[in-house]
Amino acid sequence: MEGNKSPTQKGSNPPEQQSKEEVNAAQMKAESDTLRKKLMDQKALIGVLEQQSIKYDEVKALIVRLIKDFQNSGDMKFVENENLDNPFKDANEAISVLRGGINKLIEKHEKLASKFELEFSRNIFQLKQQLEQKNIEFAKAKENLEAAENARDHQLKIVKLLTKNKETLCHTVLLRRTALISHRDKKEKEITKIQSQLENASKNLENAEATVKKHDEVSEMLSTQVLERTQREETQNKSHEELVKTVEQLRITFRKEAHSHNCALSTLDIAKAELSTLQMKIDSYFDNLKTRELLEAEGENRKLQAVIKNEYDMLSRQKAVIDAKGRDIQNTISEYTEKIALLNEQITNTEQKLQTQMMRIPDFPQLKQALDRTLQQTKKHQEEVIQRKYLLDEIGDRNRLLDQMEIQASKDRMAQLKVLMPVGEPEDETEKKLPEILSERAKQQKELEELLTQPGF
Repeated sequence: MEGNKSPTQKGSNPPEQQSKEEVNAAQMKAESDTLRKKLMDQKALIGVLEQQSIKYDEVKALIVRLIKDFQNSGDMKFVENENLDNPFKDANEAISVLRGGINKLIEKHEKLASKFELEFSRNIFQLKQQLEQKNIEFAKAKENLEAAENARDHQLKIVKLLTKNKETLCHTVLLRRTALISHRDKKEKEITKIQSQLENASKNLENAEATVKKHDEVSEMLSTQVLERTQREETQNKSHEELVKTVEQLRITFRKEAHSHNCALSTLDIAKAELSTLQMKIDSYFDNLKTRELLEAEGENRKLQAVIKNEYDMLSRQKAVIDAKGRDIQNTISEYTEKIALLNEQITNTEQKLQTQMMRIPDFPQLKQALDRTLQQTKKHQEEVIQRKYLLDEIGDRNRLLDQMEIQASKDRMAQLKVLMPVGEPEDETEKKLPEILSERAKQQKELEELLTQPGF
């Protein structure tokens, strides 16, 4: 009955109820549309979040791979080996692990730079010490040369002074000799005049006694003049004697110097005679020895040829060993350069990937800063690797120069051995020089091994 009544009731609903139902239906439809839109938006958000989670997983996988590569290479230890598959649980732990590893890498690279600077400074200090020693020796030699030049100049000045004094003494002797001669001439003239006057006076006394009294005063005056002249003559004689003594002393000194000069000339003549006799003896000795030497030279040349051949074989073997070592070193250098190139490529690829990932992830600014620091450190490490590569090239050039020098030294030694010498001497020289060459080679090999075993390689 109720079922039969329902259509009748529906049919009997007024239009107001129908309009309300339509409005409710429209409202329900609008609400369902809004809910559908919200569901679509939520689905879109879920898709975006899924894509971001996929990107986060990719970044996480890349970081885990980096950590594994670092730990497998043995350079760094970010986490324990047991936790390598899942090293961190969330982003904060990943950032803390990466930060710790990056800080360790920075400390390690800083220590590498300080070690390299210390080694470089030690080598520079040794070179500076050698330069200072050479400068000190040069200064001492310069001082000795200056002292010798000063002594030579002083001796030359003394010789010049002595020659000047000798010339002045000769000049004074000549002047005094001329003065004595002129004084004697004057005295003789005065004596002749006085004698003539005395003769005239005696004649006048004999002829005229009357005029004696008148001439007494004149005679007294003459006597006084004669006394004065005699006194003058005595003083002049004394001065003349002194001059004669000085002249005799000068003659004695001149004779002594002439005697010493003659003795030196005689010794020189004797030495020349002895040298000529010695030269004659040496020529005769060499003339006598020519036949013996010609006979002995053949045997010695054969022995020397055998020694030269042995030395040439030894040097060729050493050169082959050195060339093999140089080839091994060049091969190792090429291998290391290839490894460095591969590492650089891997570093550049990882840098590009990390840069792209960092550009996509906006929530990790601290990680970006740390990665920038690591990029800077890797660039510095690349520069250090390039510098060490240049050092290895320089060491290879130095080894080539040493090989050339050794070859030239062996050639010079062979040329020296061709000269006639005792048989035992070249073998002793080669035996003495071989350990020095081997020690230098060992030192160079040690330096190369130390450079190759450093942590940068």
